[in-house]
Amino acid sequence: MKQKLDWTLSLLFGVCLGIGIFPELIERISFCVTLGILGLVVLVVIWDLLLKQCDWGRK
Repeated sequence: MKQKLDWTLSLLFGVCLGIGIFPELIERISFCVTLGILGLVVLVVIWDLLLKQCDWGRK
């Protein structure tokens, strides 16, 4: 438990330090993460629709 706490604290410290030094880098990273999540959602939705269409084609 203590090891996990130490790891979390060091991670938080690193993130805070990173935000202090490179604010525009954080914006870029969050932008990329948001784009990645949106892309993943779109991919899953399209994949789901394609699978449903294939199922309808078999019936």
